[in-house]
Amino acid sequence: MKFLKWLFILLGLAALIAGGAMLVNVVWDMGKLMAAVRGYNTGVKDPTMRIYYTAGFAALGGLLLGWGPRPAEPYRTRRAQPVPH
Repeated sequence: MKFLKWLFILLGLAALIAGGAMLVNVVWDMGKLMAAVRGYNTGVKDPTMRIYYTAGFAALGGLLLGWGPRPAEPYRTRRAQPVPH
C-alpha cells in the first residue's frame, strides 16, 4: 500500500509540473493571440484546448496529491500499542 501512495505522489507532482508548464505556454499563446487580434493577423492557433488541458492536469495533480500520505499522520501498524495518557 505504501508503494501505491508514493506512486500517487509522484504522478501528482508530475501532473502539477506539466500543468504549470502548460499554463506558462497558454499565457504565452494568449499574448500572441491578443497581438494577432490587434494586428488582424490570422496565423495564430486558438489556445482554448490548452486551457482545458491545463485545468485537467491541475485537477488530476490535486487529486493524486490528496490521495497520497499526509506528513502529519503517523502510520499505524497492526502491532502498534496505544499510548497511555
